[in-house]
Amino acid sequence: MNHFGILIREYRESLGISRKELSEGICTEKYIYLIEKGDRTPSVDILSVISERLGVDLFDYYQYLGCNNPIVVRDALRQFNICRRKFDFIELEKITNTVIQYPDFKSKPWLYEIEVNYLFINIFKKRNYIDGKEKIINLLNDMEAKYSNSYYALFLYTLLTVCYEFIDDLTSAKETLQIAERIIDNKENIDKFNILIIAVKVCSISTSYHSGEYELVIQKGNEFLLYLYSLSVYLYIYYAYFYLSFAYYNLGKYEEASEYFKKGFNSLMVEDKQTDVNILYEIEEFKMLLYRSNLKQYSIDEFLKRYKLI
Repeated sequence: MNHFGILIREYRESLGISRKELSEGICTEKYIYLIEKGDRTPSVDILSVISERLGVDLFDYYQYLGCNNPIVVRDALRQFNICRRKFDFIELEKITNTVIQYPDFKSKPWLYEIEVNYLFINIFKKRNYIDGKEKIINLLNDMEAKYSNSYYALFLYTLLTVCYEFIDDLTSAKETLQIAERIIDNKENIDKFNILIIAVKVCSISTSYHSGEYELVIQKGNEFLLYLYSLSVYLYIYYAYFYLSFAYYNLGKYEEASEYFKKGFNSLMVEDKQTDVNILYEIEEFKMLLYRSNLKQYSIDEFLKRYKLI
Protein backbone atom coordinates (compact mmCIF):
# COMPACT_ATOMS: atom_id res chain seq x y z
CA MET A 1 0.00 0.00 0.00
CA ASN A 2 1.17 3.52 -0.80
CA HIS A 3 1.63 6.17 1.86
CA PHE A 4 1.47 9.96 2.10
CA GLY A 5 5.24 10.17 1.81
CA ILE A 6 5.11 9.12 -1.83
CA LEU A 7 2.63 11.91 -2.58
CA ILE A 8 4.69 14.46 -0.67
CA ARG A 9 7.85 13.52 -2.59
CA GLU A 10 6.11 13.68 -5.97
CA TYR A 11 4.56 17.08 -5.33
CA ARG A 12 7.75 18.43 -3.72
CA GLU A 13 9.84 17.37 -6.71
CA SER A 14 7.29 18.73 -9.18
CA LEU A 15 7.61 22.12 -7.45
CA GLY A 16 11.40 21.91 -7.50
CA ILE A 17 11.86 22.44 -3.77
CA SER A 18 14.24 20.57 -1.48
CA ARG A 19 13.36 18.66 1.69
CA LYS A 20 15.07 21.41 3.64
CA GLU A 21 12.87 24.07 2.08
CA LEU A 22 9.74 22.01 2.68
CA SER A 23 10.63 21.29 6.30
CA GLU A 24 11.46 24.88 7.26
CA GLY A 25 9.38 25.92 10.26
CA ILE A 26 7.50 22.59 10.22
CA CYS A 27 9.90 19.83 11.24
CA THR A 28 13.43 18.63 10.51
CA GLU A 29 14.71 17.82 7.04
CA LYS A 30 15.39 14.27 8.24
CA TYR A 31 11.77 13.88 9.33
CA ILE A 32 10.60 14.80 5.83
CA TYR A 33 13.04 12.19 4.49
CA LEU A 34 11.59 9.54 6.83
CA ILE A 35 8.02 10.49 5.85
CA GLU A 36 8.83 10.21 2.16
CA LYS A 37 10.53 6.88 2.76
CA GLY A 38 7.47 5.58 4.61
CA ASP A 39 9.26 5.11 7.93
CA ARG A 40 7.22 7.83 9.66
CA THR A 41 3.54 8.76 9.53
CA PRO A 42 3.00 12.51 9.92
CA SER A 43 0.47 13.83 12.41
CA VAL A 44 -2.69 15.48 11.12
CA ASP A 45 -1.26 18.89 12.04
CA ILE A 46 2.02 18.34 10.20
CA LEU A 47 0.25 16.85 7.18
CA SER A 48 -2.03 19.88 7.11
CA VAL A 49 0.78 22.45 7.02
CA ILE A 50 2.75 20.38 4.48
CA SER A 51 -0.39 20.33 2.31
CA GLU A 52 -0.62 24.10 2.50
CA ARG A 53 3.02 24.54 1.59
CA LEU A 54 2.70 22.19 -1.38
CA GLY A 55 -0.59 23.74 -2.46
CA VAL A 56 -2.48 20.43 -2.53
CA ASP A 57 -5.01 18.79 -0.22
CA LEU A 58 -3.15 15.61 0.72
CA PHE A 59 -6.07 14.42 2.86
CA ASP A 60 -8.10 14.12 -0.32
CA TYR A 61 -5.79 11.28 -1.40
CA TYR A 62 -6.48 9.00 1.55
CA GLN A 63 -9.06 6.92 -0.35
CA TYR A 64 -6.55 6.39 -3.17
CA LEU A 65 -3.57 5.21 -1.13
CA GLY A 66 -4.33 1.62 -2.11
CA CYS A 67 -3.70 2.49 -5.77
CA ASN A 68 -0.48 1.94 -7.68
CA ASN A 69 -0.64 5.57 -8.76
CA PRO A 70 -2.91 7.62 -6.45
CA ILE A 71 -2.29 10.90 -8.28
CA VAL A 72 -3.30 9.49 -11.67
CA VAL A 73 -6.45 7.89 -10.26
CA ARG A 74 -7.57 10.94 -8.31
CA ASP A 75 -6.94 13.34 -11.20
CA ALA A 76 -8.67 11.04 -13.69
CA LEU A 77 -11.79 10.76 -11.53
CA ARG A 78 -11.97 14.53 -11.24
CA GLN A 79 -11.76 14.88 -15.01
CA PHE A 80 -14.39 12.17 -15.47
CA ASN A 81 -16.83 14.06 -13.27
CA ILE A 82 -16.23 17.35 -15.07
CA CYS A 83 -16.80 15.73 -18.48
CA ARG A 84 -19.95 13.95 -17.30
CA ARG A 85 -21.45 17.16 -15.91
CA LYS A 86 -20.70 18.98 -19.17
CA PHE A 87 -21.69 16.01 -21.35
CA ASP A 88 -18.30 16.41 -23.00
CA PHE A 89 -18.28 13.03 -24.70
CA ILE A 90 -15.19 13.63 -26.82
CA GLU A 91 -12.96 14.53 -23.89
CA LEU A 92 -14.50 11.84 -21.67
CA GLU A 93 -13.77 9.13 -24.22
CA LYS A 94 -10.26 10.48 -24.81
CA ILE A 95 -9.37 10.48 -21.10
CA THR A 96 -10.98 7.08 -20.55
CA ASN A 97 -9.05 5.49 -23.41
CA THR A 98 -5.86 6.96 -21.97
CA VAL A 99 -6.21 5.88 -18.34
CA ILE A 100 -7.42 2.36 -19.16
CA GLN A 101 -3.75 1.63 -19.83
CA TYR A 102 -2.94 2.08 -16.12
CA PRO A 103 -3.11 -1.04 -13.89
CA ASP A 104 -5.39 0.69 -11.36
CA PHE A 105 -8.17 1.00 -13.95
CA LYS A 106 -7.96 -2.67 -14.88
CA SER A 107 -9.26 -3.78 -11.48
CA LYS A 108 -12.20 -2.94 -9.22
CA PRO A 109 -13.42 -0.54 -8.03
CA TRP A 110 -11.76 1.78 -10.56
CA LEU A 111 -12.67 -0.52 -13.43
CA TYR A 112 -16.28 0.45 -12.73
CA GLU A 113 -15.39 4.05 -13.59
CA ILE A 114 -14.35 2.91 -17.05
CA GLU A 115 -17.52 0.86 -17.51
CA VAL A 116 -19.67 3.79 -16.38
CA ASN A 117 -17.97 6.15 -18.84
CA TYR A 118 -18.55 3.91 -21.84
CA LEU A 119 -22.17 3.40 -20.79
CA PHE A 120 -22.60 7.15 -20.31
CA ILE A 121 -21.37 7.79 -23.85
CA ASN A 122 -23.44 4.92 -25.27
CA ILE A 123 -26.64 6.18 -23.64
CA PHE A 124 -26.44 9.97 -23.89
CA LYS A 125 -24.40 10.43 -27.07
CA LYS A 126 -25.27 7.38 -29.16
CA ARG A 127 -28.73 6.99 -27.56
CA ASN A 128 -28.44 3.21 -27.50
CA TYR A 129 -30.94 2.78 -24.69
CA ILE A 130 -31.81 -0.88 -25.20
CA ASP A 131 -28.17 -1.92 -25.55
CA GLY A 132 -27.29 0.26 -22.57
CA LYS A 133 -30.03 -1.31 -20.50
CA GLU A 134 -28.80 -4.85 -21.19
CA LYS A 135 -25.19 -3.98 -20.39
CA ILE A 136 -26.16 -2.29 -17.12
CA ILE A 137 -28.27 -5.24 -16.02
CA ASN A 138 -25.37 -7.60 -16.72
CA LEU A 139 -22.96 -5.39 -14.78
CA LEU A 140 -25.31 -5.20 -11.80
CA ASN A 141 -25.85 -8.96 -11.83
CA ASP A 142 -22.09 -9.55 -11.83
CA MET A 143 -21.31 -6.88 -9.23
CA GLU A 144 -19.70 -8.09 -6.02
CA ALA A 145 -21.97 -7.84 -2.98
CA LYS A 146 -19.70 -5.34 -1.24
CA TYR A 147 -20.37 -2.82 -4.01
CA SER A 148 -24.17 -3.28 -4.07
CA ASN A 149 -24.74 -0.10 -2.04
CA SER A 150 -21.86 1.82 -3.55
CA TYR A 151 -21.41 4.93 -5.66
CA TYR A 152 -20.99 2.71 -8.72
CA ALA A 153 -24.17 0.76 -8.10
CA LEU A 154 -26.04 4.04 -7.69
CA PHE A 155 -24.60 5.38 -10.93
CA LEU A 156 -25.67 2.23 -12.78
CA TYR A 157 -29.20 2.27 -11.35
CA THR A 158 -29.52 5.95 -12.30
CA LEU A 159 -28.43 5.24 -15.87
CA LEU A 160 -30.76 2.25 -15.97
CA THR A 161 -33.68 4.46 -14.92
CA VAL A 162 -32.85 6.81 -17.80
CA CYS A 163 -32.82 3.90 -20.26
CA TYR A 164 -36.20 2.64 -19.07
CA GLU A 165 -37.67 6.12 -19.38
CA PHE A 166 -36.49 6.51 -22.96
CA ILE A 167 -37.91 3.15 -24.02
CA ASP A 168 -41.20 4.03 -22.25
CA ASP A 169 -40.99 1.25 -19.69
CA LEU A 170 -42.15 3.44 -16.84
CA THR A 171 -42.97 0.55 -14.53
CA SER A 172 -39.37 -0.66 -14.64
CA ALA A 173 -38.13 2.93 -14.39
CA LYS A 174 -40.04 3.41 -11.13
CA GLU A 175 -38.84 0.08 -9.71
CA THR A 176 -35.23 0.92 -10.57
CA LEU A 177 -35.61 4.43 -9.19
CA GLN A 178 -36.79 3.00 -5.86
CA ILE A 179 -33.54 1.03 -5.58
CA ALA A 180 -31.51 4.17 -6.35
CA GLU A 181 -33.47 6.13 -3.75
CA ARG A 182 -32.77 3.46 -1.12
CA ILE A 183 -29.05 3.74 -1.85
CA ILE A 184 -29.00 7.53 -1.43
CA ASP A 185 -31.09 7.39 1.74
CA ASN A 186 -28.11 7.99 4.07
CA LYS A 187 -25.58 9.41 1.60
CA GLU A 188 -26.34 13.14 1.64
CA ASN A 189 -23.35 13.91 3.86
CA ILE A 190 -20.89 12.13 1.55
CA ASP A 191 -19.61 14.68 -0.97
CA LYS A 192 -18.93 12.30 -3.84
CA PHE A 193 -22.60 11.28 -3.88
CA ASN A 194 -23.92 14.84 -4.27
CA ILE A 195 -24.14 14.94 -8.05
CA LEU A 196 -25.72 11.50 -8.26
CA ILE A 197 -28.26 12.39 -5.59
CA ILE A 198 -29.23 15.40 -7.71
CA ALA A 199 -29.45 13.16 -10.80
CA VAL A 200 -31.70 10.68 -8.96
CA LYS A 201 -34.02 13.51 -7.89
CA VAL A 202 -34.22 14.74 -11.50
CA CYS A 203 -35.04 11.20 -12.66
CA SER A 204 -37.77 11.02 -10.02
CA ILE A 205 -39.38 14.24 -11.29
CA SER A 206 -39.06 13.12 -14.91
CA THR A 207 -40.53 9.66 -14.28
CA SER A 208 -43.50 11.18 -12.45
CA TYR A 209 -44.07 13.60 -15.31
CA HIS A 210 -44.02 10.91 -17.99
CA SER A 211 -46.44 8.91 -15.83
CA GLY A 212 -48.89 11.82 -15.89
CA GLU A 213 -48.55 12.46 -12.14
CA TYR A 214 -48.55 16.24 -12.50
CA GLU A 215 -49.40 17.17 -8.91
CA LEU A 216 -46.56 14.92 -7.75
CA VAL A 217 -44.23 16.60 -10.24
CA ILE A 218 -45.04 19.97 -8.69
CA GLN A 219 -44.39 18.61 -5.20
CA LYS A 220 -41.10 16.96 -6.19
CA GLY A 221 -40.04 19.94 -8.31
CA ASN A 222 -40.45 22.39 -5.44
CA GLU A 223 -38.71 20.04 -3.01
CA PHE A 224 -35.84 19.72 -5.48
CA LEU A 225 -35.49 23.50 -5.74
CA LEU A 226 -35.36 23.79 -1.95
CA TYR A 227 -32.73 21.03 -1.86
CA LEU A 228 -30.54 22.87 -4.39
CA TYR A 229 -30.95 26.16 -2.53
CA SER A 230 -29.89 24.48 0.72
CA LEU A 231 -26.67 23.36 -0.96
CA SER A 232 -26.14 26.66 -2.80
CA VAL A 233 -25.83 24.49 -5.91
CA TYR A 234 -27.82 24.98 -9.10
CA LEU A 235 -26.82 21.91 -11.12
CA TYR A 236 -29.70 20.77 -13.36
CA ILE A 237 -32.02 23.40 -11.86
CA TYR A 238 -33.48 24.00 -15.32
CA TYR A 239 -34.97 20.48 -15.27
CA ALA A 240 -37.01 21.45 -12.21
CA TYR A 241 -38.17 24.66 -13.92
CA PHE A 242 -39.19 22.91 -17.13
CA TYR A 243 -40.95 19.94 -15.54
CA LEU A 244 -42.80 22.34 -13.23
CA SER A 245 -43.84 24.33 -16.31
CA PHE A 246 -44.98 21.18 -18.13
CA ALA A 247 -46.97 19.99 -15.10
CA TYR A 248 -48.69 23.34 -14.60
CA TYR A 249 -49.46 23.50 -18.33
CA ASN A 250 -51.16 20.10 -18.24
CA LEU A 251 -53.15 21.20 -15.20
CA GLY A 252 -54.37 24.27 -17.08
CA LYS A 253 -52.37 26.73 -14.97
CA TYR A 254 -50.85 28.60 -17.87
CA GLU A 255 -49.49 31.62 -16.00
CA GLU A 256 -47.43 29.42 -13.67
CA ALA A 257 -46.36 27.30 -16.63
CA SER A 258 -45.13 30.37 -18.49
CA GLU A 259 -43.18 31.74 -15.52
CA TYR A 260 -41.33 28.50 -14.85
CA PHE A 261 -40.65 27.97 -18.54
CA LYS A 262 -39.01 31.39 -18.78
CA LYS A 263 -36.80 30.57 -15.79
CA GLY A 264 -35.70 27.34 -17.45
CA PHE A 265 -35.19 29.07 -20.78
CA ASN A 266 -33.00 31.77 -19.22
CA SER A 267 -30.93 29.12 -17.43
CA LEU A 268 -30.17 27.43 -20.73
CA MET A 269 -28.99 30.69 -22.25
CA VAL A 270 -26.26 31.10 -19.62
CA GLU A 271 -24.12 28.15 -20.72
CA ASP A 272 -24.21 25.46 -23.38
CA LYS A 273 -26.41 22.47 -22.51
CA GLN A 274 -26.82 20.80 -25.89
CA THR A 275 -27.50 17.27 -24.64
CA ASP A 276 -30.05 18.48 -22.08
CA VAL A 277 -31.81 20.58 -24.70
CA ASN A 278 -31.94 17.63 -27.08
CA ILE A 279 -33.71 15.64 -24.37
CA LEU A 280 -36.13 18.42 -23.42
CA TYR A 281 -36.93 19.42 -27.00
CA GLU A 282 -38.44 15.99 -27.63
CA ILE A 283 -41.18 16.80 -25.11
CA GLU A 284 -44.18 18.31 -26.89
CA GLU A 285 -44.95 20.77 -24.09
CA PHE A 286 -41.49 22.29 -24.50
CA LYS A 287 -42.18 23.21 -28.11
CA MET A 288 -45.61 24.62 -27.27
CA LEU A 289 -44.45 26.68 -24.30
CA LEU A 290 -41.51 28.03 -26.26
CA TYR A 291 -44.01 30.13 -28.21
CA ARG A 292 -46.60 30.63 -25.45
CA SER A 293 -44.49 32.06 -22.64
CA ASN A 294 -44.25 35.67 -23.84
CA LEU A 295 -40.63 35.29 -24.87
CA LYS A 296 -39.21 37.78 -27.35
CA GLN A 297 -38.99 36.36 -30.86
CA TYR A 298 -35.33 37.31 -31.17
CA SER A 299 -34.61 35.34 -27.97
CA ILE A 300 -36.39 32.30 -29.39
CA ASP A 301 -34.48 32.62 -32.66
CA GLU A 302 -31.18 32.90 -30.78
CA PHE A 303 -32.06 29.84 -28.71
CA LEU A 304 -33.01 27.75 -31.74
CA LYS A 305 -29.84 28.77 -33.57
CA ARG A 306 -27.58 28.24 -30.58
CA TYR A 307 -28.88 24.72 -30.00
CA LYS A 308 -29.03 23.79 -33.69
CA LEU A 309 -32.79 23.27 -33.64
CA ILE A 310 -33.35 25.04 -36.97
